[in-house]
Amino acid sequence: ALANLLLIVVLSLYMVADRNRLLASVFRLVPPQYKEEAGLLERSVARSFGGFLRGQAILGLVYAATAVIASAAFGLDYLAGTAAAAGLLMAIPFFGPFLAWAPPVLAALVTKPEATAGTLVVMAAGWLIVMNVLQPRLMAQALRIHPIVVLGSVLVGSKIAGVSGAIFGIPIAAVISAFVFHAIERG
Repeated sequence: ALANLLLIVVLSLYMVADRNRLLASVFRLVPPQYKEEAGLLERSVARSFGGFLRGQAILGLVYAATAVIASAAFGLDYLAGTAAAAGLLMAIPFFGPFLAWAPPVLAALVTKPEATAGTLVVMAAGWLIVMNVLQPRLMAQALRIHPIVVLGSVLVGSKIAGVSGAIFGIPIAAVISAFVFHAIERG
């Protein structure tokens, strides 16, 4: 899973760096009667993946703020480091959120054991709010799809393609949605 994730990141960076040449090459291969659909695909993919990445960044920032609140409330050491680690982990799709609660809790366990339970409660409450309230709404707004479709696309993507499917299930659902709505408007 880690090797697949690394490969995806490297390929994505190459695609971003050479985007214009790649698009020009692909559009030369598209027959003239499908130029409109190819343009729709390009716009949908750009909007979906861009919205997905922006959404992940916002989720990371919100959870980092939760870690700051927990660390400040219980007077924990390493506030900046644990908040940054929690935010970065939350921004990593699929498996990151399951580890994001740990940095402040581990800091509490090591430096102030009496604050561990309280820190865990604050981080768990923040996690539940971010993952069950904020994430579906944020992704739905960024990608213009319903929150249930967001959650369903993660589940279906993970069943079809494992970790990669769970990561890219949301943007792929947004692209499919754009094509369905385009077909309805044309039909």
